[in-house]
Amino acid sequence: MVAVAVFRVSDQPTPLEVAAAALEDAFAGVRVKPGKGVEHAHAVAEALRAAGCQEPIQVVGLLHDIVEDTPWTPARVRKRFGKRVAVLVAALTEDAGIADYRTRKRALRTQIIRAGPDAIDVALADKVATLTYALSNDKRLPKRKFAHYQALLQASEGKAAHAVLPARVDELLALVAERRSD
Repeated sequence: MVAVAVFRVSDQPTPLEVAAAALEDAFAGVRVKPGKGVEHAHAVAEALRAAGCQEPIQVVGLLHDIVEDTPWTPARVRKRFGKRVAVLVAALTEDAGIADYRTRKRALRTQIIRAGPDAIDVALADKVATLTYALSNDKRLPKRKFAHYQALLQASEGKAAHAVLPARVDELLALVAERRSD
């Protein structure tokens, strides 16, 4: 057997490692629902990696819920990760000031579509992670969430940077619908 030494070019952590550490810090002490939080963020980043998204978009995938679910602010995201990441995270963050679920989700979908293909990819990867978790753990997906996912898929038709993501969401939604009819 031949031993092969692997050397990193730099002692510095990668952007994904920095984001993962920030994610762990942000969610420390935060109560989350099963299938959400750090575990969910890693599943989103993995879905993005598997779809062929570049590392900066995987970083956004890790951080996509950090403003919505933790004490982190958009300004903190910007200071730590730069303007591009902060803009995308903001586009993926619900407006908590909108009380009505349907109105809030419609506004979120509009933000995501306006932010462009990278935000769409992250939003779709988020749905892939959530649907995969629900199917793997025999969790019921509420009808209004199912409708929101379908509406996002329809609004983003032809606009995702990586076509495998909407195709995967569509496939998973079909499996959820099939389970409902059983």
